[in-house]
This record gives sequence, structure tokens and C-alpha cells, in this order.
Amino acid sequence: MPRAAAVDVLVFIGGRQYYSTKVFVGDVEECGLSELALEVLTEYSRNCASAAPNDDDSLLIHAHMQRISSIKCKGVETTEMFSFLGNSNATLGVLDSVNTPFLKNGLVFHLTSDKGIITPKAPKVNPFNMMMGNGEKSALKFLEPPPTKSDPRLDDQIKSELVSYFTEAMKIGYFNPDQKKSLEKIISQLVVVLCAVQKHWHKLMSREFPAIPSKFGDCELLEVVSNCSRTSTKSSSEDLPINIVNYHLTTLASVNWSAFFKSKRMKAPIALMKSQIAELSSVLMERKTYLIGKRSVFAPTRSISNSFKELPSFVKLDEDVDEFFVAVLPNTKKSQKKSQRTAKSIAVENAIDSLTGVLRHKCDYSPVFLTDEHMGITDDAFYREGGTVGLCPADRAHYRYAFKKQLRNGLKSMSINIFGRNTSGRDAPSCIVVWKVPLAIGDEHVGNVQNAIKNSRLLIPKRINTEAALRLNNILRGISSVPRGVRKAMTNYLFAGEMNIEGDFADSYCQFVEHVSAGLPVDESWILDGRKYNSRGGRGIGHTTFQPFWDECRRHDDALFASNVLSIPDLVRRATESLTLKANASVPPTEVPPVPPSLELVRLQFVANNHTVSSATKLTGGLGVVRKAQTRTLRKLHIDQHWVNAYNRYVYEWLIELRLLTPYVEFYGQDDKAKIPIGDSVPISTGVCPNTRTSIVAPDSEALNACDHDFHVGNLTLSVALRCNIPKEIGGSFFIGDSEDGFGKLYYTLRDSIFDPSKVFDHTSQLAAVLERDGLSPFVLVLQTDGGPDHSIKFLTTKLALLALFLKLDLDQLLVLRGAPNGSAFNKIERGMSVVNGVLGNVSTKRGEMPEWAETIAKSCNSMNAIREAHVKTAKERETAIAYMKETRLRYAVRYLQSYVNRLVRQMCSEIVLEGDRMEAIVKAASMVTEICNLVLPWLGAPADECIQMGDVSGVIQTEEGQAEARSVTISQSVQMNKRKEGLEKVAHDFKEAWTDSVQKPIDAINSRMSRIVVSGRAVDVVPRVGSSVFEDSLRSILRSIDPRYDEKFTTAQHFDKMPAIKKFYDKHVVGTPYSLSFVKCEDPSCKCKPMRSPMSVRALALQRQPAPKLDRTDQNRTGHYLKRSDALRLSDGNEAAACDLSDLPSKVAHQESTEAGKAKTARDAAVTKELVLRSWENRRVRGTVICFHCNKARCLYSVTVEAFLGASGELKRTMESIDYRYSCGDLIFPDGHPTSKIIGQRINLTCESPIEKSYYNVEGRTGFLTTPICIHCGEKGGSDFLFQQAELESMNKSGGQRCYPICKLCLNAGKKIETYPRKKTNNTQKRTEDRANIAAEASKRRKKK
Repeated sequence: MPRAAAVDVLVFIGGRQYYSTKVFVGDVEECGLSELALEVLTEYSRNCASAAPNDDDSLLIHAHMQRISSIKCKGVETTEMFSFLGNSNATLGVLDSVNTPFLKNGLVFHLTSDKGIITPKAPKVNPFNMMMGNGEKSALKFLEPPPTKSDPRLDDQIKSELVSYFTEAMKIGYFNPDQKKSLEKIISQLVVVLCAVQKHWHKLMSREFPAIPSKFGDCELLEVVSNCSRTSTKSSSEDLPINIVNYHLTTLASVNWSAFFKSKRMKAPIALMKSQIAELSSVLMERKTYLIGKRSVFAPTRSISNSFKELPSFVKLDEDVDEFFVAVLPNTKKSQKKSQRTAKSIAVENAIDSLTGVLRHKCDYSPVFLTDEHMGITDDAFYREGGTVGLCPADRAHYRYAFKKQLRNGLKSMSINIFGRNTSGRDAPSCIVVWKVPLAIGDEHVGNVQNAIKNSRLLIPKRINTEAALRLNNILRGISSVPRGVRKAMTNYLFAGEMNIEGDFADSYCQFVEHVSAGLPVDESWILDGRKYNSRGGRGIGHTTFQPFWDECRRHDDALFASNVLSIPDLVRRATESLTLKANASVPPTEVPPVPPSLELVRLQFVANNHTVSSATKLTGGLGVVRKAQTRTLRKLHIDQHWVNAYNRYVYEWLIELRLLTPYVEFYGQDDKAKIPIGDSVPISTGVCPNTRTSIVAPDSEALNACDHDFHVGNLTLSVALRCNIPKEIGGSFFIGDSEDGFGKLYYTLRDSIFDPSKVFDHTSQLAAVLERDGLSPFVLVLQTDGGPDHSIKFLTTKLALLALFLKLDLDQLLVLRGAPNGSAFNKIERGMSVVNGVLGNVSTKRGEMPEWAETIAKSCNSMNAIREAHVKTAKERETAIAYMKETRLRYAVRYLQSYVNRLVRQMCSEIVLEGDRMEAIVKAASMVTEICNLVLPWLGAPADECIQMGDVSGVIQTEEGQAEARSVTISQSVQMNKRKEGLEKVAHDFKEAWTDSVQKPIDAINSRMSRIVVSGRAVDVVPRVGSSVFEDSLRSILRSIDPRYDEKFTTAQHFDKMPAIKKFYDKHVVGTPYSLSFVKCEDPSCKCKPMRSPMSVRALALQRQPAPKLDRTDQNRTGHYLKRSDALRLSDGNEAAACDLSDLPSKVAHQESTEAGKAKTARDAAVTKELVLRSWENRRVRGTVICFHCNKARCLYSVTVEAFLGASGELKRTMESIDYRYSCGDLIFPDGHPTSKIIGQRINLTCESPIEKSYYNVEGRTGFLTTPICIHCGEKGGSDFLFQQAELESMNKSGGQRCYPICKLCLNAGKKIETYPRKKTNNTQKRTEDRANIAAEASKRRKKK
């Protein structure tokens, strides 16, 4: 809560006191000394001027600021605070200390003489500022005190004192009649409360009037009461009723200051007044706590068995423990009339209905232990009588009795059995267990009831301890009347074990709770002296034992630079395991390892986030770590978000209804987290810092040093899949669910973003693999995504991948949901993103080292595309080296063959020479060599004629026939070996493999951390990347089985017509909206979709397509809201056209924003084009485009010169890669104020429904950057048979003689307008030709109709 204060200030000019004032400060922890000085000099400038200047006239105030020569604390001569005037960290809360108590004593400002200061002229008075309190100080008016009476009543005296307090001490006044009326109402409310305080002064203060206890000394409103001379008569009641306390607490809470919301001058005084009202509320709250504790002592107890004895089926099972059994038939009584129902009866009926829903989803004879929650009794939501928050034990007993009384009447359309155990003493609480039984009882009923009673007896001890522990913890937290010293002493002793309310309980804690509840002696071994284990720095009683715990979690490896712990439980668990291993490894081994501390004990060792709050004194800082929470990022809501929320609500209700009937329905979510950067030679921060409350980081921000994202090129992609829990009611959890009934699960897959990017076929393959591995075979599947580049249902690739998934899983219905632009935060999968933040928070990553040649290549790359291009280049060099090595091996083979043949020739020649025919022998040998080469060398892979001449050129000689090359069979061995070595090195260079191996190291490290995440008692599943050869090929083969003409290159809308069989199948089975696709099987037995799998009992619901939301125009109280699902289904009446009725979709109704926000965006765009000299977003200033990941439309990037744009292109690439190219229409890549925003300009008055900017299209005179023709409405590309440009439109007689922008076939058939260039002269000849052709076509149509 902000700490407000009023600072007294004296201003001295030239050594003489000039004037004094009081400055109100709303929060001393935020206000600096310079801001206080600004307030003082602003008031001084008003006083010294003949007419009050505006608050914005900073010239005069700046001149006065230069005159400050000294700032001292009033009454303390040796302090000087002038040096802190320019220090933004020197807040008033920091500077206020024992040596400088200026918040109590005040400040003294010394100014030099005002010679040379020019007094400004009186400005014009702004009536609005005068009305709202921003004008002259003389405009502030105060309430007049009530007229003085000879014998005033108590309320008159308190009202007079309050008016004086508001006027003189608080300086709270009014500027307009509305504020005056509001102020009078506030004073009237305070008068009522203060009269009651004076009336019950002795009971509230434990003092005689007008003495005020020291603990309430800060409450100035009590002093207002004590100043009254008249007192009321003493209360006739023995005690102050709790309903009176609740009434006055509600009165104080309802004090409304909204009339002063825009009054800047009243902000600080009102904040101070709010703090005083809070002090008065604390006085009443202390009395209320005392009364609740007093009532709990006399809580009535009723025997459970007495509530059911009147039933004829009541059976007493055991006299010793008072166990009973009773069978209750269905309730057939009519409910009470509304006029006869009370708040208590309504609450009990709601609890009975809730219990009926719980039992309906349970199996027969499955026992349910009735807790306070089942009975509808909670501390914050059950029943607030007179504003009571929470229930005392007496009220709980009353409501339990009312619930039992209603329960014995039975449940609607359900027979139940009740087993109860009653304890008349206080050593253990009473309990009830119920289970449902079939309406038609069979022969096995008696045996099933006996088993249910046996299971109930086993269930009671565990659940009764859980309930007792919850109640004990609530009681201990609610005791506020214990004196501070006693409470502080009690906190020194802590329970030795873990108080895990939601999980299994340690036996010692159960015994501890039972003994404390029953008032029995507590075993001393169950509690610890916290002072021993929580001492600071080893001083005091005992010493800290947590140093070994922290030492174990500070280590990191060479790939992951982070703390080894994810949360406090993980810290204790890992440290305990490490200490146990050390104890076992010691010589001799330690029989008893160190006792692990409790979680609460560990929390006390943390460093405080805020050292100025009182709770910081409880933390020792012994561990040297701090827990921080990530602030919520800003969101930009799309105009369709409300429509999407309504449609998703329809789907959620449909899933709940279907899941209650069959388990073969699944709800999955998929998304990719933002890129995780990985460093090259230095660690790079993941950018998630600080993170969730479970994140443990060093208190100093410099503890984990890392470079920012500008110094890396590598990234990792984290794909997250969520098997959503489907609750039994719409208010349940769609995330993981609870530890008992929930079945949700998280799946994480980490991969390299460069060579393994995210694609839609990868996601569908991964989902199919997960379903197959978990053994799930649903016939209804709902998939929710964010509509990113790899999930956009507008892309043809996504449609084909989902169609293949629909057929592969043999689903009766596949429903795909997509979020609105910038609305992914509403998807269920986003909670899975936040869970992993605990792993990535305060983590720095670095890839492993690559070979030197690969590192040299990587250093020259500055983006992910550059890495891919480097791989392509090295791959080509590798192929060239492989070809060279093949040629070299062939050359060696030829030379060896020639050498071998020459030896044979020489041997043959020597034999022939002996016969005397030398020339004939040589000719015969040469022909033999040629014949051998022609036979052998082609088998080695080279033409024989070329290989015969192989050899290195050593020179050119002159012959009779001319010049000839002289070849040598052998060359220098050193040159030959160097070439061969270089070739072998290039053959071994696989840059992609080297990069993948280096990236695998941080992937394994992060996967190891993610595998330790536990959500709702279930560990997350780290799923390996599914290879394309497993599932992706099977998905594509399914598409080829429908249409053999399918090709992987078909990725855009123009290719749909090239696959007529697939297009026909798609149109037959799919119904879509901009935010959903519904794939449903048909009843044609010859169709490729196969027969339906859902049983006939649920088939109609399983195949039900949800209607598109329609505005509720029947109920005036729900203006702007959409129809409920039941009403929408009733109106649609099974009409499938209602599923794609977009008549109330906001983006279809109005493309452009007409709100103030739209006008502000237009003004901003006009200012930017003027500042950057873009000439109203001129065509010739377009230097590039960026694609929206939602609508796939190109949006222009503008710059004055090509050189400036190229200079900033590197920063543009890195920024786009860091956001995974997730640009959305209207987003700014570089926010206003960023240095690059002065070079590259963008328009923000764009939405996904806006057409393509007309400056995108090429015009005469544009050079350098030329764009590809696209449809002006949807941005699709294509050939002349799909995308109609000027020539095609003229041939179709649709140009009207105007120059037209391109339009695609789909948009033209949808009836969208053909846009024309402005200020272009009409071609009248072409217009007349088209008019004649259109008239002739119309006449031909009329003749055919006749």
C-alpha cells in the first residue's frame, strides 16, 4: 500500500524566511527530492507572480530551480541534502532516517535573491482546468463548518471537527458542485462510523474516553473523536454486536472518491485520507476478529446420526464408534416458492445440486467423502450475513445441519446410500460418506454395499486429517487478536515436516493436527526452534545449515549457464539428495543424513524483493537468492476477439456435454514458444528474466552475465502440445485438471530453428505420434492453435495437412480453432508456455564448439538465413571435392594400369626381340595396351580415350605436325599430396551436421531441466522430434490416395484447382469460418472418409457443428453480447449454414476503425510520414515488405533512401528472427523512439481486414525494389488463370476503361469490388467496347431463359 505523507517546507530567500507550505506526497517510496522541490517552487512561482501561471510553464520554474543553494532538514543543522537533488534513486523514503527525519520535522529550502527573474504574464484561464482542480489555487474551495449550537449533539460536534480536519490538516476541498456533493456524503458516512466508535469506545480501545492506545496512535480520525466534549450514553448491550461492526466496515469500504479522479491537486491529500480510513478500519477489524474467536468457543455440535434417525432405513452399525447406514430414495418433493426461500436455503440447494453433479460422474457404489466444499461451505463464497467474510465454527455447524436435513430428503432422480461416523467428543470430527446406487437394485447390491462401507472406513482417516489440517491452517491464519509479542514468539517454532495440504500427508503431521485440535500434548520432536536454523551469519542461537543446499545449486556446465534448481521444492529435493549421497560416501558412512528443512523455513532464507517493507525483516538473506514475478505484457485486442471468445465458449460447452457421454473425445492445443537464442562463443540470455514466482535467481542482476540477442545467430524452437483436461462443468479447469480426476498433460519438443524449422506437417505428425504413443483413439478431436505461420488455416498447406490428419486418425469430426490476431493469450496452451518459463528463466545458453573450419564459416554469418546459405555453399564445395576425389582415384588407377601393362609390354618385347622382329613387337604391344584400356577404364567410370591421355601437362614441344602437349605420368609428390589432402578435408566438411551436433548440447541440457517439471502432480513429457519418414510421408500418401495429382509444391490457393479430387472432397466435408475449420464424415459408404465410429447414442452430438455467434438482440440487458449456445442452437435448428454465418463478425461488418483509437493511429501515421519525409507513403519510398503471419498479406516498409534501408536491414533481419517472423498487421517492428524507426517507417492504421496498401504496386520510376503482383484484397499470388490483372480484366470486360489493381479469382467470385487507380484517365474506347459486350451478354442470357 502506498505510504502517503505531508511534508512541511520553509522557504528562505536571501537568508530571510519568505513563506511556509505543506506538500502532500502520495507515495514517499516513489517521489524523489527533485519532485518535491518542483512542487515547492511551482507554488512559489504562483505566489511571486501577479497572476498565477499555468503548471506547464516550466521556464519560470526552471529559473527558480537554479536559485536553490541549500536543502536541509528542519531542526538539524549538520545535514545537507542538496547533492541528492538530481539523483532519481534518492526517494523521500530512502532519505528519511534518524539523522534526517524530515517527514516528521520538515525541510528548509534556501534560495538566492530573485533579481533578474522575469515574472510571466497572466495566462488565460481554462474553465475545464478550473473545474477539475488543475487551475489556480484560489479555485479550490472548502466546506463550511456547520452552524454552532448552544448545546450541540455528538454528531454535530464530530461533523464540525471533521470539516476542520479536512480543511486545515488535509487541505481537501472541491472545485465543482459534484465534488462538493460527494465530499458532503463522505463526511456524513464518517460521522456515522465515528459516532459508533465513541459510543463503544471502551470496548474498542480498552480505555476510558478519550484515551487512545499507543497501537492506534497513527489513526488521526480517533483524535477527531477524542476532541469532542460531548459523549453519548453508554451502550445498553453487554457486547458490541458483530453485525454492527460489519455494517460500519461496509460503510468505510463504500467511501467513493471517484468525483476527484481527475483532480491532480487532490491526489496526494486523498491518498493520505485513504490511509487514515484504512487505519480506522483496522480498529474495527480487530474487534471483529475477537468476536469471531469468542463465538467459536461456544460452537454448537449436533450428532450426525440424529439428523437421519427419522428415516425408516436407518441402521446403527457400531455402538462404540457410533457408525450408521441409511438408504435414501430420490426426492420427489416440489421446491419451495421463491418468496419462501432464504439465502441459507438457496445456498444449501445449490450445494445439493453440486453434489448431485459429482455423484452423477462417479461409478455406482463409489464412496465420496463429504467435505465443507461439497456442502458449499467456504470461507469466502458461501454466505455473508451482514458482510461477514468467512464463517465461524458456530455458523459452520448451523449450515452443516441444514445441509444434512436437506440431504435426508434425497437427491433428484438418484438413489443414494449414506455411511456416517459420529463422535460426541472433541478428539476427532464427525464425517459422512455417500455413494449412488442404481434405481433398479440387483442381486449383487448387498455385496456392493458392504464393499462400499469397507472402502469408506479406509477412506475416512486420510480425508478427515486433510480437512482438519485445512481448518487448523485457516484458524491459525485468522487469529489476529493475539498480542504481537506472543505471535512473534509463536513464529519461532515451526512444524518439522511438510504441510502439503493437496498431496499425501505425513503421519507425523496428521498426529500433530489431531493433537493440536484436541488440545492434547504435542511431541517436541514434531516442532523445530526456528531461531536455531534461521540465525543470520552463524550468530545467535545455533547456526545456519543451508549452505550445503545452496552450494549444490550454483553449478553450471558449458552449455547451460543457470541455477540448477527450478523452484523451492526442487531446491530442497536436490539438495537433500546431494547431502544424502555425501553422507553415504563419507568415511565412515553417516547413518543419519542431515534433516531437510521445511519449505517455509527455506523461504525465510531468501533476499527480500523490497527492503523497505516490514515483511523484509523476516527474511535473513542467508541463501543469497530472490524470488521474482514476471510482469504481464501488454496485449492488443483484435476487434474479433469477443466473437472468438463466444465461439470458443460454444465449443467448450459442447466438449463438456460430449465428454459426459463418452470418453472418446479429446481436446489438444499446439503452439511454438518464442525463439530461444543460443550463443556462439559466449552465453546468450533466453530473455525470460525474471520469471514466475517459482524462479530462483541471484539478487544482483549482474550475477548471471550474458550477452543480448544482437550477438547470436542460432535459435531453438520449443514446440508445446497440451492434452487439455475436459471438466465436468464450464467453470472447471481446461488445463491439466486436479490430481485425482484431471487427465491433462503437457508435451515439449525442442529443436533447431535453422535446419529444422516449424512446419504444419511437422505439427500434425507430432500430434498423431503422441496420440498413437499414448494409446488414444478418439472419434472427436478439437485442436486449438494460435493461427501462426505454421498453423494458419488460411494457407492451403495447413488445410491439406489437417485433412490428412482427419483421415489418418479416422475421426468422425475434427474441429480446428484458431485465435484472433494478437489473441493467443486466450488459448489454453498459453498456460503451458508459462510453466516452462520456470525452466528458461534466468538461463543463458551456448552451443557446443564446432571444428575450426565450421567456426570460421559461422563467424561470417549474421542471421539464420546466412547460416542456411553457408550450408548450401559448403555442400556445393563438398560435392565438387567428392567429384575431384573420384577423378583423382581414377587417375591413380589409370596410372597403375599403365605401369602394369608397360611391364607386360617390355617383357613381351624382350621375348619377340630374340626372334629379330622388334618393330612388329612394339606395334603389337601398343595395340594390346589400347585394347585393355578400352575394356577396363569405362568400368572405372571414365571414357577410355580421355583416360589414356590423363597425366599432368609438363610442357609444349614442337613436332613436324605442329605443337603437342608433353605429359608426365608422375608429378611432384608434395603437390599431389597437398591437393589430395585438401580434397579429403572438403569431403569431410558437412556444415549442417557440425551445426546440428553443436546445437544438440544445449537441447539436451534444457530437455533435462524440462523433464523435472511437475504440474498438478504429473510430470511433463519431453517428446523427441518425429522424423519425416515416419508420419509425414504417411500423411502425404493419404492425400495422394485421394488425388494422384497432389504434389508437395502445391502450397498456395491457386494450386487448389490443380487437385480437383481433393478440392471436391474438401468442399464436401469441411465447413469453415475465419477462425475455425470443421471436418465431418459423410454417410456415403463409398467415400474415402470411411464409416463412422461413434455409437448411435452420441452420434448426433458428436457430428454437431457449433453455430457462429449471433448478437443477442432480444435482451436489452445483454447489449453487445452474443447469444448463449442453447439459444443459438435453437435458432439454427440444425441448419448447417448457421455454422458459417458471419453476419455479426465485427471484421466483416466494418473493416476500418472509426473509434478514437483509429483516429489516433491515423494521426500518428500522418506525423511519421511528415517526419521521415515519406511524402504521404509514396510508392517510390517502398524499400521492402513484411508478411503478416495471420492473413499472409504483404505490408510495406518505407525509407527515404535505398542506402539507409540497406544499412538498417541487418537489424531488421535480427529483429524479425527474434520474433519468429510473427508480424501482425498494425504492429511496429521498431517502436516509435527506437533509433531504427527513424530510418524504416511503417503504418499502424492497418488490420488483417485492410486491403493491400496501394503503394505496394509498382509504378513508373520505381527502381531497385520491384514487387510481385498480388490480389489487392487477400494478397494471393498466381498465374493469369487465377490472378486477374489489367489485361485479363479487359478481356473479361470488367475494367470499365479504368486502370485496375490485380484481383484473384476467389475474391472476384465472392463479389468483392475491383479497385481502380485514382486520378487515372478513363479509356473511353475500352469502356464502350466493354459496355457493348456486357449488353450483348445480358441479352444472350435473357434469350436462353425464354
